[in-house]
Amino acid sequence: MATTNDVMTDPGPERQITPQQILEFMEEHDRPVWTAASISDEFESSRPTVHNRLKELESDPRVRTMQVGNTKAYYLSDEDPRPIEEQHKDSIIDAFTDKFVGLLTAPWTAVHPNDGPAEAGDKIQIRVDGEPGRWGSLLTHTWENRREELVGEETAADSTQALISGELYAKPTVPIEHENYPDDYDLELNIGGRYKEVEGRSRPVLIAAGVKNYLIKPCDDAVFLKDVSVDWISPKGDGEEMETYHISHDDVEELLEERGQEEALENYQSATEPVDVEEPVNDEIPKPRTQADSNLEETDE
Repeated sequence: MATTNDVMTDPGPERQITPQQILEFMEEHDRPVWTAASISDEFESSRPTVHNRLKELESDPRVRTMQVGNTKAYYLSDEDPRPIEEQHKDSIIDAFTDKFVGLLTAPWTAVHPNDGPAEAGDKIQIRVDGEPGRWGSLLTHTWENRREELVGEETAADSTQALISGELYAKPTVPIEHENYPDDYDLELNIGGRYKEVEGRSRPVLIAAGVKNYLIKPCDDAVFLKDVSVDWISPKGDGEEMETYHISHDDVEELLEERGQEEALENYQSATEPVDVEEPVNDEIPKPRTQADSNLEETDE
């Protein structure tokens, strides 16, 4: 008969882990090298599973290996030999995978309801601009309104522009969780929040009557992005340089005249009119007095 001590506790299902999760973990933590054992402890996953995921990561040019005794150690190289287009593609995919893309006022759709809507199960296209660490989404289109590419005038040399696509899926969230506000931003003031004592509750309830109270309203079917791919990209350095123009005084005056802004034109002309400065004649410049001059004046008297 088995005793209480003989009963084995079920450790439960092993935690799933992906190569990308390991890579992101290594990027976020400052440590010289990682082993399958150390990563296994961090993720509470078995060593054989972690070892297999690390083997998959060896194909990534940023991941390097070295032998420490009988153990293979992994570390990340600061240098990425891949072309910038490949680097930025991977960075965009990482940044937008599982990203909340719903509207703050309507988290269940990725585009305005009048233009869509775009709900869970739909595919969308997003126009992206920036560089690793600061990707921004400019426009979101339904799949029917997607674009093949951007024209030259829509690109810039100092950043990367891309068109990406993905499928929407839903899960509960609160929009405010996905907004980054400056440290000095008074969020409570903007959402009009105030606490109120309610009978039958031990703690006060937050009442938000401001214009932005939608930020703190939970949504059961907010949309996030999965299966992200880059449809088109203009890497940083390949876009068009911004043209610079020199505007003369005559150009400004002509523009103000065309717009009929007489008062502004008069003020501009007055502000830019050169000032005539009278230069003193040499004879009028008083010479410094000397002791000899004083002696001569006394002799004349």
